[in-house]
Amino acid sequence: MDGNDYYLFENLLIKPKIICIEYNFWFGPDIKCSIPYDKNFIWKQGSLYSGASLNALCSLAKNKGYYLIALESNCVNAFFIRSDLKHNFSIIDNVANFKIPKKYPNNVIIKNREYLLNKKLNFFQ
Repeated sequence: MDGNDYYLFENLLIKPKIICIEYNFWFGPDIKCSIPYDKNFIWKQGSLYSGASLNALCSLAKNKGYYLIALESNCVNAFFIRSDLKHNFSIIDNVANFKIPKKYPNNVIIKNREYLLNKKLNFFQ
């Protein structure tokens, strides 16, 4: 999907046991945002402009009865478990467990985050 992930999750009518959803680590750990919904959105390879922040997805997940249980090592996929199954897992805090891939130096992280935050975005409470 690489773009409309937040909105697909927001409108998901079924309640799977587990959800794996891609997030955009470039937004950082604290901001709740997504690119605007666009039914014609096509991600351009190498573009930073896509998807939603982990914090936005975690907030939405909680509202839908899901809890964060894992972030994979490439820093792009988050795994959520349905609330009736959460007793079987360790629930993790998205801010405390947020990581940026080690291959990016701080100046690149700052530059790319500033670039993204100056694009058209939807911010959430």
